[in-house]
Order: sequence, then structure tokens, then C-alpha cells
Amino acid sequence: LKQKKMQEEKKEIRLIGLDLDGTTLTSDKKLTPHTKKVLEACLAQGIQILPATGRVRSGIPDYLTGIEGIRYVLLSNGASVMDLSTGETLYQNCISWERVVEIYDILETYDTFYDVYALGTGWCEARFYDNVGNYGIEKHIENLVRTTRNRIDDLRVWMKENKAPVEKINMFFAREEDRQRAFKDLREIKDLAVTCSRGN
Repeated sequence: LKQKKMQEEKKEIRLIGLDLDGTTLTSDKKLTPHTKKVLEACLAQGIQILPATGRVRSGIPDYLTGIEGIRYVLLSNGASVMDLSTGETLYQNCISWERVVEIYDILETYDTFYDVYALGTGWCEARFYDNVGNYGIEKHIENLVRTTRNRIDDLRVWMKENKAPVEKINMFFAREEDRQRAFKDLREIKDLAVTCSRGN
């Protein structure tokens, strides 16, 4: 009887975790009818589909989250996990706003574009937003930046006013030598994970 109860408690969960950009979505950020059909077939077999992305919640396209059965999403490279059916954040591991302001001091020494993910969306200073093409950002990423970031005057002031924990800081560099130096400087900060997902 005890063994039977243990077997019932060990319910098998089948799950497919999928990156979005460059994997599930096409280069122009679309979900093909074929891919959608495959995802729906997996869901119909009881397999959970978990979009796992570097994007923030507001950057997840409705045509993906609107597929019936997709319930959870891993956001901002793992900084947050959300239940789409309730909007509840199940897990979050953020950078404090105070630490982010300190990081800005480092970033300001480089010729870099930077923005933050906080409060479920992206925030970008006008000086970067209006000149996003100056940092070697590919056109489809440039369009993504423009459609998923809120354009504001001053990130430092915004952080101090809102005191919002930050899921992720994005940076783009016009020059490789700046990227290499910033990578080294930022990796010396305790409890900060630094990684690259694109060439710049």
C-alpha cells in the first residue's frame, strides 16, 4: 500500500523548454504555423511547454502565450518565472536598485547602450532609444528594442524614484574593446552574473 501511494505521488512531468529568439521564432520574430501546430500537439499529449527567454514579460508575444495550455514562462534569462494564467511571479532573483545605480557608474565609462528590465517591462533612456542604430544592433533587434522598452529621460533618476528591483541589464557596444573591458569590470562585482548572448 505504501509503495502504491509513493508511485501515485511520483507523477511524471514531461516538459519542453524552448528559447524564443533564434530558436522557436523565425529571424523576423514570428511563430510559423508549423511550429505552432507542433507545440499544440505536444500540449495535447500532456507535455508542458516552457518558453525560456532573455525577454521580459512585456516582450513575450501574445501569439505564443495565447496558445491554450502554455502556462509558465521563464523570463530575463532565469531572473523570473511567471504563471501566465494568474500573472503571479513564482520565482524572482533580481539586482537591487542600489546596486544597479552603482553599475551605471561603470557603464558610463564606456561607449555603450544600456537599459533595464524591471516591473515586467523594459526601460530605456531617450539618448539610447533615439540612437539605437549607433551601437551595431541588428535591425530586427533594434525593432524589438523600440517595441518593448519604455522611453524615459533618466534611468538613474527613475531607479531612485521607483526603487524597483531589476531583473536584467542589457548592454550593446559599438566597439569590441569596450565590450571586453566592461565584461572584465562587471565580472568583478560580487553576486552579479555577466553573460553574452550576441556578438556585441
